[in-house]
Amino acid sequence: VKYLIIGGDIVDGVGIYPGQENELIIKDIHAQYEKFSSFLDLVPDYMEIIVLPGNHDAVRQAEPQPAISEEFTPQLYEDPRIHMVGNPCYANIHGVDVLSYHGRSLDDMISSISSLSYSQPEKAMLALIKKRHLAPIYGGKVPLSPESIDYMLIEDVPDIFHLGHVHTVGVESYRGATLINSGTFQEQTSFQRKLNMRPDPGKIPIVDLKDNGTTLMRFM
Repeated sequence: VKYLIIGGDIVDGVGIYPGQENELIIKDIHAQYEKFSSFLDLVPDYMEIIVLPGNHDAVRQAEPQPAISEEFTPQLYEDPRIHMVGNPCYANIHGVDVLSYHGRSLDDMISSISSLSYSQPEKAMLALIKKRHLAPIYGGKVPLSPESIDYMLIEDVPDIFHLGHVHTVGVESYRGATLINSGTFQEQTSFQRKLNMRPDPGKIPIVDLKDNGTTLMRFM
């Protein structure tokens, strides 16, 4: 493995949902990022790492989101192999175009289209790429920043379309593009239980950039 893309959320955050502080082992946002940095110290030196924020991170909620600032992650900015980027992000990796987006708009898609569910996030991703927009439903759960340019528009169809957010793994192919939801390492929270969200933790997609073939590795 040469590249590691982490599509947020990087940390749990504090006060994200009612009663969250009762479930947190680390209740300080700076200490949460310090713990995350210690995990990345274990990643081999030959790997490059791309880090996006999510809605639990210490950035603005409105999308597109800027990169997590150096104020919270000074250690990560000192490491030349770690690339702190905004959400969404286009990256070209060995000639392969990758579009990474945390995926908060999946909440709007799943709640609006009866055939979609959190257990199959790749189906909701398919709906997004067909519409060529990362947040096609305005006025829903995703706050959108009024930018002069629509950064949520999918102008160039990527080779790999990567999302997260919903804590379940999904892989799909569509007209030459590989759609991947990369899942989570976190078990079900009490808030997710109320929403009937059932995470599928510890399954990580590994992509062969020669042919975009995807293998799921289990770590839990």
